[in-house]
Amino acid sequence: MFDGSDASQVAFWTSKADRVSTEHAHDFDEYVLVVEGRATVIIGDERTVLTAGLEMVIPKGTKQQMAVTAGTRTIHVFGGKRARRESG
Repeated sequence: MFDGSDASQVAFWTSKADRVSTEHAHDFDEYVLVVEGRATVIIGDERTVLTAGLEMVIPKGTKQQMAVTAGTRTIHVFGGKRARRESG
């Protein structure tokens, strides 16, 4: 994870299991790029499947979910602070 001086963040995630996030919205734009695997962005009734090399911008305030398969690697760029570091 990278924390920008303007409170933006870049996060690199690898999904260890199939999962679907709960519906949520951010107070900032989100850019997502799939590096490996498959992610499905769910906005209302619309599903957008992203595979390696595909990207999407999700505007702030958009209610969304994301379904990923195990082993999927993604890069997320957030226009604000989204991810938290594990302490330890």
